[in-house]
Amino acid sequence: MYTTNGEIAESNQKRRISWLLIVMGVAGLYVAGHLVVWQIFAPAGKLSALASTSAELPAVRGTIVDRGGHALVLSDVRYEVSVTPRLLATAQIDRLIPELVRIFNKSEAELKQVITSTNQAAYVELGRDLDPQVKADLDELESRLLADPTPSARFGLDAFAIVPSPVRVYPEGSLAAQVLGLITKDGDKTGLELRYDAVMSGRAGQRSSKTGSLLGQGGGYIPVEDGATLVLTIDRNLQAEAERLLAVAVEASKAKRGTVIILDASSGALLTLANAPSYDPGAWKTWSGLDPSVFNNMAVSSPFEPRATQMPLTLAAALEANVITAGMTYQDFGSLMVGNQRFVNWDENRTANGTVTSITDTVVTSRIYGTAYIGSLMGPACFYEMIRRMGFGEPTGIDLPAEQTGEMPLPGAENWSLAFLGMNAIGRSLTVTPLQLASAYGMLANGGELMRPYIVAEQRGAETVVTEPFKVRRVITPEHAATISNMLAEAVEKSEAGPVLPGYRFAGFSSLTGIPGTDNLPRGWLTSAYVGYGPLPNERYVILVWIDDPQEVYFGKDVAQPVFRELAAYLVNYMALASSAAEVSQ
Repeated sequence: MYTTNGEIAESNQKRRISWLLIVMGVAGLYVAGHLVVWQIFAPAGKLSALASTSAELPAVRGTIVDRGGHALVLSDVRYEVSVTPRLLATAQIDRLIPELVRIFNKSEAELKQVITSTNQAAYVELGRDLDPQVKADLDELESRLLADPTPSARFGLDAFAIVPSPVRVYPEGSLAAQVLGLITKDGDKTGLELRYDAVMSGRAGQRSSKTGSLLGQGGGYIPVEDGATLVLTIDRNLQAEAERLLAVAVEASKAKRGTVIILDASSGALLTLANAPSYDPGAWKTWSGLDPSVFNNMAVSSPFEPRATQMPLTLAAALEANVITAGMTYQDFGSLMVGNQRFVNWDENRTANGTVTSITDTVVTSRIYGTAYIGSLMGPACFYEMIRRMGFGEPTGIDLPAEQTGEMPLPGAENWSLAFLGMNAIGRSLTVTPLQLASAYGMLANGGELMRPYIVAEQRGAETVVTEPFKVRRVITPEHAATISNMLAEAVEKSEAGPVLPGYRFAGFSSLTGIPGTDNLPRGWLTSAYVGYGPLPNERYVILVWIDDPQEVYFGKDVAQPVFRELAAYLVNYMALASSAAEVSQ
């Protein structure tokens, strides 16, 4: 068979097309294989680094407000500004310095010296912790420079670095500083900033885009979740008044420090938690000269001997245990042995008071002898069980960090002896925090029910979390609580100072209390305390005043009680509380 030239040419063309298709197919398979390897089997991060971009969207830290919604802590932005002088021509420096004088509030000579003498430096810091107005002024300056009609004078601020950083702002200054806490430059936290850090930090968002993916991933967006707002139980007006009165008392008595607590006994909510001396958490430049103890929240972290303020609690425990009755009588001989410890009355003559006709008289005339005697009647098992039920020797559960529990020796412990029963009954050789003592008195004011104290009422974030009052336990009956309350109110009215406030009945008790390791009255390292509650008969608010190591005067009635009286008057007016006479007549 013969083939024409045209047929030969057609056959060669088909052969070439077939080979071309084969080559293209093999090349396609090769490319596709490599793409599969990159898309599926490539090391994590290698492909994404080539094909995606992302930016973190920072969350705003939560605000802290008082019970009325007034801001106590806010988040803001501050700036650090630096410049690289070698990136600026001499003419540009001369043009900028008069503007920088206005923005940074520095002299022209100072700025010129800093910039021109270090013109080979990588950067020169012009200021840190600068408010947003500085950033706005620099932005406005750059706009004017770039709009300059003379091309040779037109330039931007590329030589400047403006670095933002989040900061906390305190509209009320030092108010409730130890409660709110702080965030240091190193990121360390205290107070509520530490306790609720996870809640207030929020969650950063992210915006990402995929530009090189062959699988069609187009990026994504994770929304920002800003930190929750904390609504406190603290009332800023009560807090401010308590801090003012406390600071005056600490200074007047030349005391080391002090604390004041106002507690709503019906719920456990803290209306006030004041400490002196204090500090401004927003003014970090002033911290260097402060004693480190000023940053501690003394109300929860400074145990002390309650001494006489323990007495009403011992009597309440004995009543509940049916060891005594309100009208019991006993003989006060002025001196009593419990174990190997002798107990004598506190007055200078160690007076033997003879027949004591009621537990109210025990409070008025026979504090040490009578209380040690009643403690001995209870016996160790009964006494320590009741005192533990009042919350001593265990944390209150307050939502603040660094809470201490105090120390209470128990039978069976090393070095414990029967003498400890008498000592602990009168508030010695055991320690409590101011908050533990205030909570125990709150139990008396609340009809015998011990409530867990708290300071954050709500967390307002993606969801609102409300703190519900929590009853820890019933400690004594309402009848016994009322007996002790009326006894303390009667003792106040019979005292040298008389009623706390005309027309209002307050139960209260003062003490010259001790720090562990000190001994005899009246000197040594001692503290002046007064704790009480009212107005009766619907007592609700507990006020505790604790002043550590006063020098000029030291008895509770002279140092702490005046603060209690002024706070009680302020509270009655501020809360518009009805008088005791009005309550009784209804």
